[in-house]
Amino acid sequence: RYKKYLAGEIEPAFDPNLSGGALYDINLYNVYLTIGLLGAPKDARYFPNLGFNGIDTSGTAVLCYDGVTAVCTAAKDSDSPSFAIFQGENGWMRLIGKPNVIEGVDYEFADDTKPPVPNAAGGMSRAMESGKFEAPEMRHRMTQEFMDFARIVDTKDDAAAAACLEKSVAVMTALETARKSAGIRFAVDA
Repeated sequence: RYKKYLAGEIEPAFDPNLSGGALYDINLYNVYLTIGLLGAPKDARYFPNLGFNGIDTSGTAVLCYDGVTAVCTAAKDSDSPSFAIFQGENGWMRLIGKPNVIEGVDYEFADDTKPPVPNAAGGMSRAMESGKFEAPEMRHRMTQEFMDFARIVDTKDDAAAAACLEKSVAVMTALETARKSAGIRFAVDA
């Protein structure tokens, strides 16, 4: 679709009149994952790369929490690898694949029971323990989501339905706050 966009053919995903753009089309998955893990942010900002018609073809959303900052980058103008990485004082974990289809997890964390080891800079670093989890063979990526929806409806699980709606509102609030911080306006904003 991006090649068509560059040629001047504007499909809905690149049309500001239809609320398109990278933030809402694909960075949504990064923001959803982040809010699912950390809850609603205190603030959200967006730093887009804008195309010829003012739509964001890529960009970085920064979600602000007490003591934590999440950086969510997505691009419709690049075919770069998809991943998510979580970094902390004692290690990190990387989700391999797109945030809506996680293929596996690599991780590394400090093992303070072992002595320091030489590092590439000639100094010493903490010993690290590393590993990997592979995602199980799965059906279509949305099968579990539909099964969860069916269970919520069939069992009349109002608490689960409310939690899903609350998360959706938090995600859309963060996306709208981030988009408006970048000065991106849609026709529906009028």
